[in-house]
Amino acid sequence: MIPGGKFFSDWPLIGGVAMDADKNKNTWKMVQLAGLGFSIPFEIAAGPFIGYFIGVFLRDKFGVHRYFIYVFIVLGFIASISNTVMIITEMIRIQEGERDKTRK
Repeated sequence: MIPGGKFFSDWPLIGGVAMDADKNKNTWKMVQLAGLGFSIPFEIAAGPFIGYFIGVFLRDKFGVHRYFIYVFIVLGFIASISNTVMIITEMIRIQEGERDKTRK
């Protein structure tokens, strides 16, 4: 008997039960979707932070006006929204079962 009863016997690595191909494919699809979904908040936060640091660098190095910091924060936010849209598009393709044509 497997420790933990029937619950752990459904897990492929803990219970040692071989999963059929369709269930394994769905599990992998859910892992991909979860990974992409968890990256969205970091993507949204990274753009403005990088824009801020670029603006501060330009201000300190070249003496440009402080409004360049705001410009680069907005550009970083636009870039992060663009990347978020690409991530969501990729998630939709994975959910529908299509492969991204740009990736191999």
